[in-house]
Amino acid sequence: MLGAAQTAPIIMSDEPMFAIVDTTGNALRFDRFAYERSLESARGDWHDANWVRCRITLNVSRATKQSVDAELLTTEIVELSNILRATLSSFGAEQTFEPTEPYIKLRIARRDTHVNIGARLDLAPAVGPVIEFVFECRPEEIGATLDAIGRVHEAFPERLTQSGT
Repeated sequence: MLGAAQTAPIIMSDEPMFAIVDTTGNALRFDRFAYERSLESARGDWHDANWVRCRITLNVSRATKQSVDAELLTTEIVELSNILRATLSSFGAEQTFEPTEPYIKLRIARRDTHVNIGARLDLAPAVGPVIEFVFECRPEEIGATLDAIGRVHEAFPERLTQSGT
């Protein structure tokens, strides 16, 4: 799905969330964040302490809506932010965001005045169905996404270091 420039919708919420919104108002929204386990039940295991559940929702053409309950590591939230930030400052090079749990895969590249994001949303990893789509975003839309990812990261920071402390 690729479209002409329009005003992107403003998504307001008190809960930590972020969305990638394209020039036609299509959105890939990440919300309903919660640590998978309490720090006590993680028992010092870095992965168990840093899994964050979320819902990924694709809204396309204001008619199609698909959601999947997914998991990201706290460090993958930071990784996505770093990829988007790097993409804003470099033209042409494609970067890939592919978290450990394969619910979502993003291919992100800056092309002239827009950021193109090719995505694959896997509604049931390894089983399907799979939805593939392309977003064309203005840099200011990605900037708003980066701000929101920062708020999610503040709410869900890495709770243990890789060494377990």
